Amino acid sequence: NLLNQEIIRLKEKMNFPVDEELHIVNDDSISLVVKSAQTAFEIYADAKENNPTVHEAELDIKYQALALKSDKGKWLPRISAEAGYSTSFSRYMDGREYEPFKDQLKNRQGHDDGFNLSIPIFSGFSNYASVKRSKAQTIIAGQNHTETLRTLYSEIEQAVSDVNGLVDEYIQAKRQTESMNIAHK
Repeated sequence: NLLNQEIIRLKEKMNFPVDEELHIVNDDSISLVVKSAQTAFEIYADAKENNPTVHEAELDIKYQALALKSDKGKWLPRISAEAGYSTSFSRYMDGREYEPFKDQLKNRQGHDDGFNLSIPIFSGFSNYASVKRSKAQTIIAGQNHTETLRTLYSEIEQAVSDVNGLVDEYIQAKRQTESMNIAHK
């Protein structure tokens, strides 16, 4: 009864229908346990292309490079152009005659054009500090990217060696079990 309750609990945990029978196959085949077919470097090359942390580090480098260009651009003079058009219409409320709508719009037209030249002379120290800060952030982003790649490779190499070591351990345990069975017989 206790065994049946345990089986029902496991079926529920696995989202397996409780009313169906669960068949457990004991396959002593060692073919399912194999060492990694790929080297750590091959896995790393694939992970470098698909790992979101690596993509984030690469995008951070690009962002910092663009921020540096933007801060350097603050040293350059700026030229801006403006243009405007205006017109108006009014009506007297005391009953006097007024010009027709289309004549007022035509006669009261106004145009304005302008150019503006801004040369950053007095903001030099803040621009200089922001360029230096952006250069430092770009270097930090590059180092973070390198550290991310190094950590990724280290984790992959450790995982591959763990898998291969566990496979060797499993094979050794399987052989030991076989020899113990032979000795027992």
